Amino acid sequence: MSKATLVNCKETMKLMTTFLFATTLALSISCDQAVVDNGPELPPITMEGNNTFGCLLNGKVWLPITNLDGGGLLAELQTAIDTLGITISADNARDDNGFTLAVYDSPIIKIGEPYDLTNPDFFVQFFWYDEATTCYFDEITSGVVTFTRFDTTTGIVAGTFEFRARSLNCNDRVVVTDGRFDLPF
Repeated sequence: MSKATLVNCKETMKLMTTFLFATTLALSISCDQAVVDNGPELPPITMEGNNTFGCLLNGKVWLPITNLDGGGLLAELQTAIDTLGITISADNARDDNGFTLAVYDSPIIKIGEPYDLTNPDFFVQFFWYDEATTCYFDEITSGVVTFTRFDTTTGIVAGTFEFRARSLNCNDRVVVTDGRFDLPF
């Protein structure tokens, strides 16, 4: 091999190495900037009446979804002579399922104290339905809801929840974790 051919090979190798380095650098920068869509995310835990609700249902994000058939969120204040309560309904109209949570206390809902959802004075359920069946997961085996805000002046309720439940009519179980809500009522 001549000396000129050897110099041309070295120059070609330098050029190829520089090209490979530049390509690798460009690809790594573009990969760092790529947006990865991991699907829906839980709303942040807030206390401003942002009309949010979400949880992990058997490890997957569950959010209420409204469409022309219905769905969505509703929080209703319940009052009696010496008792206050709140009923929260969250429905996913696309997947035909939802949650209901109701807590009553006297004289008012307590902030920062976990309410044991196995107590028969409280009610929580997850449900799903199709044309043939409706499954109610309302046999609570463990669970708590903790209110972080319950303000009758501004009409805002916020808190966190989790529970495990089984359905007697469908012979199945659900695990609900990382629940949060921030709703006007």
